[in-house]
Amino acid sequence: MNRDEASRTQIQATYAVLQEVAEVLEDFAGAVIAGGTAPFLLIPQTLEPHEGTVDVDVVLDRLKLRSNSELTLHELFERRLFVQDVKKPFRYSKVLQIQGAPHMVHVDLLTGGVPTPDGFVQIASEDVYATVIEGMELAFDRPSRAELSAGVCVDVTSIASFPAM
Repeated sequence: MNRDEASRTQIQATYAVLQEVAEVLEDFAGAVIAGGTAPFLLIPQTLEPHEGTVDVDVVLDRLKLRSNSELTLHELFERRLFVQDVKKPFRYSKVLQIQGAPHMVHVDLLTGGVPTPDGFVQIASEDVYATVIEGMELAFDRPSRAELSAGVCVDVTSIASFPAM
């Protein structure tokens, strides 16, 4: 689904999932939000409303990823009822009911480095997989800290590195 096909309720579901992902990542170092949700978090919506997105992209630094949690990232997603895709193990999905209709939102875990033959790597310490995209390490070049609701904060790729990705 692209943004032109996305309904307002699908976009609402995406931002609800973004809130949950931010809550999960709040205690993690080495994880930033990127992709279509970054402009929503970085640009004041009263000045320049973002047209929306239908998924959440999280970039993980395989060398610096760590948490204060006793649970792995995989376990934290599972506790929030995210389901890992069998064919694309770097993807977690969640279905939310918005205005009585189900909306599935995907969360893709990404990392930088040299692409592997199967396209993804396992980050054993967090029991997750991430798609390897060359150049994605730029997401960690001076990330910004964004506050969602209720004081939940998350690191977001900077405006400067966003166009390069």
